Amino acid sequence: MAVCIHRTMGGNEPKAQATPLPDAAPGLNIAGVVQRFFTGVAPFAQLTFTGVFERHPGLKFVDAEVNVGWLRFWAQMMEQEYERQRHWANPPLHTSPIEFVGKNLFVSVLDDFVGFDDAKHDAMVASAAMFSTDYPHSTTLFPKTQQYIAELTEGLAEDRKHAILAGNAVRVFNLA
Repeated sequence: MAVCIHRTMGGNEPKAQATPLPDAAPGLNIAGVVQRFFTGVAPFAQLTFTGVFERHPGLKFVDAEVNVGWLRFWAQMMEQEYERQRHWANPPLHTSPIEFVGKNLFVSVLDDFVGFDDAKHDAMVASAAMFSTDYPHSTTLFPKTQQYIAELTEGLAEDRKHAILAGNAVRVFNLA
């Protein structure tokens, strides 16, 4: 089963600041767009460390529109903290967190040049990314989708290119 969330996950915006800035402050709208690309960190970490994927190995969790350039660093931190903390924190997790990336955890990716470069060097990144155009929103790659694909996948191995552009989505949503 695949469960998908959007980077904002609906509902009200979280009130993270002690002294909120006025909603009309110039630039906050753009800051919010950037911040939302990192909203996959919390649900991915929480689902992993609470053992959800060990209890439900067929569950596939997709966070849409968060790109993938942050994934390698996140995976590194997950591994490091799992090794450092598991002996006293006793998480209901017996599998290395990195094992769930590309098996249970996925993201959709737009024009993330850092992420596509990471996919050239790291199969884990390529196994977790699914290309998206975000049509018809303001960040859409349409009508230059083919141009973006050519630029983003230049030098990317064909198997990884296929995985990101189609194969991972086929696998996640059981389309074959």
